[in-house]
Amino acid sequence: MRKTNKYFQIIARCGIAIVIFAMVGSVVFLMGAYQPDKPISEWNKLKSQLASSGIDTSDLSGEVMDVDSSHGMKKYGSLQIDDPYSTLRGCLIFALRTISDASVDTNAMLVVMKGGKILWMSDRFNGQFGGNIIGTMDLNKDGTVDIVSEWISGSRQDQRQLWIYSWDGTHGKVISSHEGGTSDLEALSFDFDEIDSGRPIEIVGQTGEYDPTSGAYVEQGQVTYTWNGDQYGDWGKN
Repeated sequence: MRKTNKYFQIIARCGIAIVIFAMVGSVVFLMGAYQPDKPISEWNKLKSQLASSGIDTSDLSGEVMDVDSSHGMKKYGSLQIDDPYSTLRGCLIFALRTISDASVDTNAMLVVMKGGKILWMSDRFNGQFGGNIIGTMDLNKDGTVDIVSEWISGSRQDQRQLWIYSWDGTHGKVISSHEGGTSDLEALSFDFDEIDSGRPIEIVGQTGEYDPTSGAYVEQGQVTYTWNGDQYGDWGKN
């Protein structure tokens, strides 16, 4: 991410709560109940609309991505923030934890908001220690943009899981392989490899498990998650 306009700000509310946040480029990180300057009104509207849907927002936290102002940002390889079909124009995408307890396997969700109104929200899934939006582009080259989110997992918080949703402008559909509320796309880190501009992008994960005895990662390897026409998953190309 770009490190321009990086700053820190501390706000005390009612003499009790102190909240610290950092803004990096156009991506705003929310911690606790803090509402950042740019989408403060949208954050309040989001909480209100979620509450109206029966979702408890007392422990709500997460990150918001402003698609328009984040256009062109890159994190992994070929993956970037893009809106190739203008279906995310004017949208904010929230990667939320509804519950901070990482042991709750339905503590996370994605929400797309536009003009102060929620367009769509995902089913809740296992987001463990929180996540962020790392890309919006047409990964599988099917004519719709895909929203890629990455979530911190593992007992050491060193693993990452991907949840990917295809977005048609009004609805999202999960296209990453998963079992129940847990994603099958897990690794220490990911790379997005565009071998051919006309073919679906491949997702390469660097895998490994930490061995506390040796103090090193063991069973290190690589897994390639590919598109099978329905989902991204491990279909044997490794």
